[in-house]
Amino acid sequence: MLQPILTYMACGYMGRQGSLSTCQLSEPLLWFILRVLDTSEALKAFHDMGGVQLICNNMVTSTRAIVNTARSMVSTIMKFLDSGPGKTADGNLKARVMTSEPDNAEGLHNFAPLGTITSSSPTAQPAEVLLQATPPHRRARSAAWSYIFLPEEAWCDLTIHLPAAVLLKELHIQPHLASLATCPSSVSVEISADGVNMLPLSTPIITSGLTYIKIQLVKAEVASAVCLRLHRPRDASTLGLSQIKLLGLTAFGNTSSATVNNPFLPSEDQVSKTSIGWLRLLHHCLTHVSDLEAMMASAAAPTANLLQTCAALLMSPYCGMHSPNIEAVLVKIGLQSTRIGLKLIDILLRNCAASGTDPASESHTAALMLEC
Repeated sequence: MLQPILTYMACGYMGRQGSLSTCQLSEPLLWFILRVLDTSEALKAFHDMGGVQLICNNMVTSTRAIVNTARSMVSTIMKFLDSGPGKTADGNLKARVMTSEPDNAEGLHNFAPLGTITSSSPTAQPAEVLLQATPPHRRARSAAWSYIFLPEEAWCDLTIHLPAAVLLKELHIQPHLASLATCPSSVSVEISADGVNMLPLSTPIITSGLTYIKIQLVKAEVASAVCLRLHRPRDASTLGLSQIKLLGLTAFGNTSSATVNNPFLPSEDQVSKTSIGWLRLLHHCLTHVSDLEAMMASAAAPTANLLQTCAALLMSPYCGMHSPNIEAVLVKIGLQSTRIGLKLIDILLRNCAASGTDPASESHTAALMLEC
């Protein structure tokens, strides 16, 4: 029974050590392998056949495809909202988003009230009223915000700057219902991940005469600024709007909450097919039989980049519920020798230094350093 399993695990290598090709672990297959390796005899035979090394190699290879350990401006802004200047304000912002109620059944939050809005026209009146969480009364006689186009003007830009990058999924625009003639004839959307360089998402979308404008993105986009290009109404020189919503999710929020249906969170089977499935197998081998723990850990320890891979997974937003397993694997391997333990501590400290956080404030890092 073990030989076919090992043959499948080795399908991504086949004499090409270091290849980025790796086999997939579905949830049923992972469950089956865990049941096969349920006894000390099976685990010892699996070790003798080189199974632990195969698990580690597949885990490292699969992680390279889904986790980028290099720091980037966008990921740093999203994950550490409360670091650097304005720490208190950004910390309060993060708390407001996490405790606010979702705006729809998909668990998307409206980030517009948290941002600031500016217009490309110097003659436009302030548009902050469009970002209010509660829209004006439907029967209001005058629009919450209006703009009179000059004879030569074809459009007006409204740019919303958010205090941190988010995963944007939908944009909602509420025209002034009492006079749909003031509805923009079309809307163009541009977004920016860094708040400076704008990229167009699509060609102008015809919106003339609509009572409600809902623009759904094909896939979630990282955005810290959104520019809405509102084209001049067909039969009027005045543009009237009541509200603008930016619906999305925080990239490093409470994605494991059962009350939020996060459409960007992988399903259980998708998670199993990535490095988390290999992590669960490795954790099983290292902890299932206490008498074999040292032998299994010694087989896993020489794997190149294994410690860096586990540390990267520990920082990944999709691995929160698997953090205890990751910590257990790191502790078992770190205790193999003083050299490995010091190397693990060095990796954890460098990760904290790169992210600008205090190691003592990171529960995962502090616990692992105490164990080692």
